[in-house]
Amino acid sequence: MQNTTRNDTASRELWPVSDFCAAHGVSKTTVYELIVAGKLTAVKIGRRSLITEESRRAWRETLPRLNAPTEPAQHA
Repeated sequence: MQNTTRNDTASRELWPVSDFCAAHGVSKTTVYELIVAGKLTAVKIGRRSLITEESRRAWRETLPRLNAPTEPAQHA
């Protein structure tokens, strides 16, 4: 298996589950639950499950956004 750099991840079409987990900070269990729930699309090549890039992008768009407060928090 070859090493990938951050530039390689930008041009991927398919993500091995382990690479997806490492890049996104989620567990394999979470990834398989997302696949079963229809929130990620995976294809099988041999015994490997691979997440599609299109599916990865769509999933990332569904993640909640962290909004900065409009006013500074007041401390007591």
